[in-house]
Order: sequence, then structure tokens, then C-alpha cells
Amino acid sequence: MLYCALSNEVPEEPVVSPVSGSIFERRLIEKFVAENGVDPINGKDLNVDQLIAVRTQSSKPNAPSSTSIPSILKDLQDEYDTVMLNTFSLKQHLVVTRSELSHGLYQHDAACRKVAKLAKEAAAAKEALALLKPQVGTAPTNIPQPALAEAGGMAMQPDEQAGITEDIIQKLQEKATVLTQERKKRGRSVPEDLLTQDTIKSFQTLASHPGLHSASIPGILALDIHGADTSKVITGGADKNATVFNKDTEQIVAILKGHTKKITRVIYHPTEDIVMTASPDTTIRVWNVNTSQTSLLMRTHDAPVTGLSLHPTGDYLLSSSLDHCWAFSDIRSGLLLTKVAGQGSQPLTTAQFHPDGLIFGTGTIDSQVKIWDLKEQSNVANFPGHSGPITAISFSENGYYLATAAEDSCVKLWDLRKLKNFKTLQLDESYEVKDICFDQSGTYLAVCGSDVRIYVCKQWVELKTFNDHTAAVTAVRFGRNAEFIASKNTSMTLFNQERFGSAGAISSGAVPGVLTKTQAKELAVRLTADERKVLIAALQECQSQKLKAEYEGQLAAFRWRSKFGRPSKVPSLGDVDPTGSYCAVPDDWLLRKYAFLVLVIGGVGVLQILLDTANTNKPPETVPQPTTRELMRVSVANAIPFVGFGFLDNAIMIIAGDSIEATMGVFISLSTMTAAAFGNTISDILGIGSAFYVELLAQKIGFEPPKLTPIQLDLPKSRRAANFGRVFGVTIGCLLGMLPLLILHKEDKKDEPDKEPPNKEEEKK
Repeated sequence: MLYCALSNEVPEEPVVSPVSGSIFERRLIEKFVAENGVDPINGKDLNVDQLIAVRTQSSKPNAPSSTSIPSILKDLQDEYDTVMLNTFSLKQHLVVTRSELSHGLYQHDAACRKVAKLAKEAAAAKEALALLKPQVGTAPTNIPQPALAEAGGMAMQPDEQAGITEDIIQKLQEKATVLTQERKKRGRSVPEDLLTQDTIKSFQTLASHPGLHSASIPGILALDIHGADTSKVITGGADKNATVFNKDTEQIVAILKGHTKKITRVIYHPTEDIVMTASPDTTIRVWNVNTSQTSLLMRTHDAPVTGLSLHPTGDYLLSSSLDHCWAFSDIRSGLLLTKVAGQGSQPLTTAQFHPDGLIFGTGTIDSQVKIWDLKEQSNVANFPGHSGPITAISFSENGYYLATAAEDSCVKLWDLRKLKNFKTLQLDESYEVKDICFDQSGTYLAVCGSDVRIYVCKQWVELKTFNDHTAAVTAVRFGRNAEFIASKNTSMTLFNQERFGSAGAISSGAVPGVLTKTQAKELAVRLTADERKVLIAALQECQSQKLKAEYEGQLAAFRWRSKFGRPSKVPSLGDVDPTGSYCAVPDDWLLRKYAFLVLVIGGVGVLQILLDTANTNKPPETVPQPTTRELMRVSVANAIPFVGFGFLDNAIMIIAGDSIEATMGVFISLSTMTAAAFGNTISDILGIGSAFYVELLAQKIGFEPPKLTPIQLDLPKSRRAANFGRVFGVTIGCLLGMLPLLILHKEDKKDEPDKEPPNKEEEKK
């Protein structure tokens, strides 16, 4: 038997290909050759004319050899074995294919990782190349080790120092004179816009921003605020980057990349969009925020830079380092003006300018606080007393006080006029002070470590403690007029009272910006379950009042109907109908009908909102209970209109039913019950139109219901009294409505003719 090489079936019109010698079905091979022009077996050229027809004799197929059940079972077993063998082969092929595919995918993933790594290295190389390009005004990067010779407390200056010229000294002196005169004009008065102590006490967490730096290397190590635009904040992180952030818009303004180690000190220029950063990589960088590029790269130290402070002129920078030296540099030209190490110097841990700018303080690793004269470049005073390295120093705005902290769990306050320690703020044992800061008016002092503490100056008493941080706080700063407090650990946290007042209610004053989703989420986490319920109820009530005020004018013009379809009077919104023909409108009906549950994702830590009624369906215990007299008046008020309803229903039904039975019943043989049903239908139809007049008549009687609130009318006893009055009224009305039966019965007797009584004989018959 012949089989087609393409379909593997017996061909109806077999042909032979002279090229390959294979048998094909004519229609199939002709179609294949027309499309491809080659033999399907060996791929050689072939045309239709070359095909050779094969003559075959048609014969009936052989009878099946399996004529018994055992032979059929054997054939089935053979087929099953064949299928199993084929399936096994396919499974083996599938395993091999999967292995090859897995290997291919792994190679593709490895290639992608390699490409990503190369792209990252290329980007780093481009950035390094950009930093190596010469910059205009950049200070020389190769500063040789200065030769220091000390004599009589004075230090020899390094060879490549430009020196503090007379013009610079005059400029510093003029600035100090201006600042002193301004301070004298202010006197002891505090700024009018400075927030009061009560307001500071009411500060709550406004926002926390954990996403300013890399999550793989967490930690914010430095913080400063722009003096002119306090919405801009600069942070330095362990990820070697500095981030400029706008706290009002919650947008990152710039990311400053260039340091090779973590950034430990940052300064935001008070009047310009310039940022200065320092790092243990021994460099100081001056950045242009608008371009996010380094404008100056200063290598003034040979060891990690530990302190930065900007002079009040805004043109000079003070820096300290573990190389035992402090340096005074020009940020406009990048020149190192002077670099000094004192007699018996120790590695310096921090540095800070006095508000006048003529003196400054430094902290050392051996617990010393040193005061320096900038013009003379000499050490003029020392403040011993701490134990452990000095971690932070801060001068007050009036220039009289200096606050210092070290690794001894205390903050010492020094009087610069008497050069002595007059107050020590002893903190908890093992409390590590990371930073201290006076506000711009010198009224408040902030101390941070495991938490943030605010002290009132002069009294030196603790005013407020913020415990919202999850890790040690490494820096803290005040906003203008102490409007907010910014602190940092692994994230930047803002405290203020702009959104929430001291009483826990939402502030009605001007609020800059709006509550964002991120802030709301962070604040909601701090709320307890009960506080969230209170806040949700308050927002629901607010939404209900808003919707009710919006639709009040429209709803008051609608004609309300009862569940029976009877029209009532035209009520005002929230009016209580004593007849009960329509439902009273509760205060929150619009919220329950239209408003959806508001998902609250924002809040304030200890927000307490007082509500008169959290749920109108459950009246509070303070609702006065109705008296017995008032309940009786409620019953009577509800009974009067129902007397009219019951009377009209029964009377109309009886009269109409009797008339239908007397007229239509003669022709179509209606039963009494059928006539009564038709009469009831007519009664209900007429009742729809008469309900309004019944209520109007009930009002004209002059009986006024008691003046109860909707909540009092919704009490169980009030509802029972109203229902009793309705039942009693409709019962009396139905009884009175039966009076037509007496009249109709008398008329029937008059209409009957007088008949003689039958005699006994007729009865017998």
C-alpha cells in the first residue's frame, strides 16, 4: 500500500517525484511545488510537469485480523506501549530543552549584570573626569605639609597661605561693628514673631523624610537650613552625597555628588544658593545648587575635616580637622588665608564662629574648648571641665553665652564675659549629646542625642522633648523665629505647629502648603486605634455638615411622602412631623446616604477632638429623657391624625361597598366580600388625596406636640409612645367609621314593604 510522504496517508491520486523517488498526493505536491519550487524531501528543484502518475488498483482493505477480545486487548497493549515510549522520549527531550533554556537565560542575566556594571563604571569615570577638569578660581589641590613652628603660643603659617591682609581685617571689623550696633538696637527684647513657649510645647511631628539618601547606606550625618528661604534644607549622608530638599513642596532640589567618603558637615549660605560640605576624605567642596556642580574644591587639611563654620560676612569659611589645625579660607577665590595649630595642640573635633565673627571656638579630642582671636590668630581662652572629646559647641545670638557638649552626658554653659562655667545641664546617664544649637534670637537651646530636647535660655529649664526618632539624632536646627525644628538621624524629621494647634484642633490660620500623602501616612502610624476612630468620626461629621449645607435649599422644596405614598406637608430640612407621615431627617442623614467612609491617612500624635455626638443612632448618655407629660403629648399628637385616617378609610369603604353591591351586584351577582374589596380600593384611592387635608385639619385643632430634639424623638420610649398613639388613634377612627352601618341599616328597613304575617295553615303547607 502506498503512503504520501507529506500526509502519511493513502493517496487518492498518487504521483512519484523523479528527483527523490517519493510518493505524494497530487494535490498536495502540486501546491507545495507551486509555493516553493523544490522537492520537499531533498530540496532539489522540481516542477509539476516532472511528476509521474502511478496507477493503482483499488482493493478493499483487509479484514481486521483481531477477531477476538484477547487479540484486541493485545493490539491495545501494543498501542499503549508505543504511546508510552513516545511519551518518555518527549519527556527526555523536554528536560534537555529546559536545561538549555535555563542555561541561556542565566547567560543573558549575567550579560545584563555585566553591562550594568560597565555602564556604572563608565558613569563614574565620566564624573571623575569632569572633576579633574581645571576650574576657574579653584585653589591648588597639592598643598604641601605645612611646617609648623610654635613659640609663645603663636603658630607659624604654612608656606602657601595667602595671609589675612589689612583689607580683610578691616572688612571683618566693619561687619562686627554693624552686628554689635544691631544687637544694641534690639536690646533685650525678643522678636515679635518669635513663637512663645506654649506654642513650642504644642509642637508635633509634621513630617519625616527617610528617602533623601540611599537606603543601602542609611544615615544623615549633617543638616543646615537656608537663612533667607527656610523651606530649603541641606543634608549630608553616609552615602557620600549631599541633598538639597524643599520641605514645603517635599521635592528634592539637587543631589550633590563628588565626595569619596561620607559627608559629616554641611553649611547652607544664608543669602545665596551656595552649599559647603566637608568629609573625612580631607576635602571641602563649595557647590552651586542650581547646577549641582562643584564650584570650588579645597584641600586645606591633611586629615578628616571635623568642623565647618561660615563667617557672618558670608565670604570666609572656618574649618577644623584631626590634623590639629584650624583653617580660614576665602570661598570666593578658594584661597587658604591661614592655617594654625596651637601650642600643644590636639586633634580638633568641631569649630564655630562667634556671632560677631572676630572670635571663634574649637573643641579638641582631649576635652578642651578653646577660644581664638581671628585677627591675632591666637588662643585667648580655654574652657576645661568636660570629659571625653568635644562633640558640639554653639554661641548664643547675644554673644554672651557658649554652650558646649562632650561624651560625658552633659551640656555646659559658659559666660564669655566672666570666662567661667555658670550652668551645667546634666542629662541621663549614657546620654550621648550629638549636637546643640541656639535659635536665631538666643531664646531657646536645642540638644539632641537619643531624643531632641528644647530648653528655655536664662531659666535653663527643659521645655519640650521629642521622642519620635527611631535612632540617635545627630543634628538639630531651628527655623526662622523658631517656626519649626529640623532634626536628623536615618531620616529628616520636622516638628512644628503649622498644621495643629496646641488644643489638638486643626489650625484655622494660614497654613503653607497642604498635607501630603507621605506626611499623612507617617502621622497616621503614630495615632492609636481610638484616636483614628475619633478623627474618622470628626471628618465624617464635617463632610455631613458640608453636604447638608450644600443641598439644604434643594431638599426643603421637595414634598416628602410616607412609605404608603401619602403626601405630607412641605417641611424644612430636619423638621419633625408629629403625625409620623414622614420620617424626621437626622443630622447625619446625608452622610449615611451619599458620603463614603473617608480613609484617614493623616493625623497628629495626641489629637483629641471633642464631638457632641459620634453616632446619632446611639445617643449619648447626656441626652435629657422626655417626661411622662411630654410622652403623653407625643401620643396624642400622633393619635389625632390617625383618627381621621381610620374614620375615612372605614366610612368610605362601607359606603362605596354598599353602593357597589346595590347597583353592580344586581347585574353581575357580586358577593358582599367582593363589593367590600372594591369599596376598600376606592377608599385607599381617596385616602391618597385626603391625607394632606387630614394633617392640615389636625394642625388647625391647635394641639402642639412637645418640642423634643430628633435624638429625643428617636429614643425607644418616644417611639413606643408615638406608636401607641397611632394604634389608639386608628382604632378610634375605624370604630367611628362604622357609623354608616347604622344609617344604611335604618334605610334598608324603611325600604321594605309592610307584609302581613303568614297564618299557620300557610306555614304548614
